[in-house]
Parts: sequence; structure tokens; C-alpha cells
Amino acid sequence: MNHSMFRLFMTCLLIGMILTGCATELEPKTVIIPEAEPSSEPINKEFAVNKIYKLSTTRDGPEEYRGDNNFLGWNDNNQLVETIRIGSVRSIARVDFQSGAAQEIKNLPETAQCISLSPDGVQLAYFTDEGLHKLMLVNLLDQTETSLWDKKDSGNKDCTLHWSANSQYLSFVTLDKGELDPRIHRYDVKQKGTSVFSIPGWTVSNSKLGEISDEGERALITKHVKNDTYLVSGRITDSGFIQEYEHPLGGGQAFSYLNSNQILFASADGSLILYDLRNSTTMTLMEHIGTFQLSKDHKYIVYAKEQGDIYAAKFQGNSLVNEKLLYKGWTPDHMQWSPDNKKIVFMNRSHPTEVTSKPLSAPAPAPDRDYDALLIALQ
Repeated sequence: MNHSMFRLFMTCLLIGMILTGCATELEPKTVIIPEAEPSSEPINKEFAVNKIYKLSTTRDGPEEYRGDNNFLGWNDNNQLVETIRIGSVRSIARVDFQSGAAQEIKNLPETAQCISLSPDGVQLAYFTDEGLHKLMLVNLLDQTETSLWDKKDSGNKDCTLHWSANSQYLSFVTLDKGELDPRIHRYDVKQKGTSVFSIPGWTVSNSKLGEISDEGERALITKHVKNDTYLVSGRITDSGFIQEYEHPLGGGQAFSYLNSNQILFASADGSLILYDLRNSTTMTLMEHIGTFQLSKDHKYIVYAKEQGDIYAAKFQGNSLVNEKLLYKGWTPDHMQWSPDNKKIVFMNRSHPTEVTSKPLSAPAPAPDRDYDALLIALQ
């Protein structure tokens, strides 16, 4: 092989090696790109029902707790607070919702009325009439009792006590004899002091204090005119209650401060409305709502629709997401979340309530109405 032939052979060999390497390097591959990133948790996982408990006025066994019993709220994540009667003695008790076992905390006067538990389950307030009309406050941790207000003749008082969502303020309304305007009494649990504010032009007979904001500077009041009910929002100032907003309210009379700047309420047409106090705007979040209740951290909401079904959902900004049906065929007028958002109790205030241990399978069948309340435990 001469020199020129050798060079040609080596050149062809080198080109072949390069082309072979390039072909290997550029070998095509199939890559599958998912349309959406997989979710880290399934939708509605937070509202998966574990068990449903009946809360009935009839206990199995001795009748020691039958009669004058009423659910007040949550003491902690596993215990409810109830008024119970054993014979002629009326008392406050902690009740385990699973076993129904009751532990008495404190006896109450026979004249105790309008009993109200703070949202954090620590303080209990009630009116009593024993010579004087009094408002009493009980600390359930150490059972100490304090008189917050007393009158020889209280005139006309609204027998309703209202706590702010953070349990700092306790409020009620009175109309003393000789006074033209009812007055809001606001007690500060932290500062241990009471302030009084007038509600000019109102009467106790057609209006009720609904809720006090966490800052104690705003209030929601319901006003009844003929057959209609209105929600009124306003400020509490040294000059008294100053109205800022009014809207027709639904029959369930459900409303709450979502935060210091927004109000949530069920309107007369069944809409769930979010009202912004900063810019006076309204937003409809859902239709056909009868009543609702926010979780204690205001991240979740449970609500009854007009057809008699109970749902839960989660707040995401100014929207509700992950709606989940919890129970069918019953519309309660009162609902309350446990502090850990894992349990919800439902009841009708027209029926006294006792705790029993009767878990149902989930999802529950249509109610047979041998109970006055339900407790839904979530997973």
C-alpha cells in the first residue's frame, strides 16, 4: 500500500469512528412530562369522617344525669362541658364524649341562667337572682368565682352572654329603669375591668347583641323589625355604639367576625356573604346556606345547607375550597369545633343534651331522631 492510499484509508477510518460516536451520543429517548404535579395530599383528607357519635338525653343505665342537661362547649380536645342535674342539685361537669363519663366541676345556684362557656373552655359566666341580680364568672381551672355586676333592680336585661372569639371580652346588654337607651356592658378578662356603652335609639325588645370583636372595638347586633331580621355592624366608642353597616339576615341568624376586618354571615336569600369593613365590599362565597360555624382558628367552616345536609370546607384567601359532605338529613341550629379541628358537635338548642357513647359507622344513614345532637370525629 503506497503512502497516499494509506492516508486515504486512515482518513476514512477516522471519519467512521466520529460518525459512530455521534450516532451513539444523539440516540433519541422518550421522556414523559406529567400534565400536573402530583398533589402531596388527597383533596378533602382533612374532612374524612372517622366516627359519628349520638348525643342523647337518654342514657343506658341509671338515670342519674337525666333531666336538666345542656351542652355548653369544649373544655379540651376530648371533653365537653355540660350542665347536669343529679336530683335537685344542678352542676357543671366535664364529660368524655367517647365514654360518656362525667366529672363534676362545680355546683350552680338554683337560679343560675344564661350559662355561657368561653370559647377557650376556661371561663364560665351566668346570671343569678338571689336577692340581687348578679353576673358571675367562674374559672374552671381553679373554680374561683367573681361577681362582675349586680343590681337590686336590673330593669330589662337581654338574657344572653357573648364572648369574643379570643375569650378576652364578655358582654351583655341591659336597659335600666329611667334610661332611654340600652347599654352594652363589656368586661375585659385580662384587665379585669368593665366598660359601659350606650346604644342610642335602640330597644332591648327588638335588638340583641350578637358578637364582640377580638379587639373589643366592634360589635354585631341583630335587629328585628316585624318579620324581618337585620345584621348591624358598628363601632363601640366613648359616645356609644355607632352603626356602620346593615343587611337582611337569614333565619338561622348565623354571623361571625372572620377576622378584625371581615364579617361572614348567612343572608336572608341563603347566600354566605363576606363583608369587608375596610372598603365596604361584599362577596358571595356560597348559596343555599342555613347556618354555619367557624373553627376556632378560623381556617375551616362547617355549615348546614337549606336541604338539610351538613358540609365542611376550608378557607383559601377569600374563597372556600375542598367542600365535603359530612352528614345527610338533619339541620342543626348550633355547631362547634373542638380546639384541634378534629371534632365537631351539632345540636338543636330546643333539646337538652347529654353525652352517650354510641358511635355510628361513617357515612351515617339518615337520622332516626333518637338523639338530640351529633358529634363527628374526623380522621
